[in-house]
Amino acid sequence: AAERLETIEEHTALGSGFKIALRDLQIRGAGNILGESQSGHISSIGFSLYMELLEEAVTRLRSGRKIHERTDASIEIPVTAYFPVSYIPDEEMRIEIYARLARCSALELLDIIREECSDRFGNIPVEAEGLFSISRLRILAGDAGVKKVSRVLNHLRFEFMPGCLPDLSRLLVSEDPIMRYIYLNPSDQNAINLNIFSEETDEIFTDAGQLLRLLANLREIDGNPEN
Repeated sequence: AAERLETIEEHTALGSGFKIALRDLQIRGAGNILGESQSGHISSIGFSLYMELLEEAVTRLRSGRKIHERTDASIEIPVTAYFPVSYIPDEEMRIEIYARLARCSALELLDIIREECSDRFGNIPVEAEGLFSISRLRILAGDAGVKKVSRVLNHLRFEFMPGCLPDLSRLLVSEDPIMRYIYLNPSDQNAINLNIFSEETDEIFTDAGQLLRLLANLREIDGNPEN
């Protein structure tokens, strides 16, 4: 009861009903799934992260996608990417969404976060679109076994984790149009390069995403014993 009163005192602003309900759920529990049998997991990682991990697992199972060991990828492409204060004035809320994006490892979840931002805060500004574009590439790179995507002068370099380089013979015979723009560097055998012919940020991210999807599909095929 004391914790509930303290929660009400802390959340007095308009629109705080959801936070109060969420806190109340944490205090009293929510049945078996969050009850004693699993309370250790909740205590270790927190309620919010636990629910996101659960949602991600359900999404992946429903989509029928083969689950690979994920790569913690980094994207080093110059682009303006942040949530303006004018878009999300509440600092705590901005930090929370930044954290959710950083933990997001599935495109389905990324789309949910984007739709939520659009519903709660209005049309997504250019700066925030850049942030979602970076997050999308990071997820695709993780699916493809790519640990870093970086821009080097007039091309993008896709560096793979050890043992994740795809079967190049299978890659080179692909009929995907993006294959016209890639090339290999004999002195850099753990990477694939993609030429950049446009300085438009949207086109750069689109081409990078197209190649990463192709690489992820090849990884799915290579990892399936039936193929």
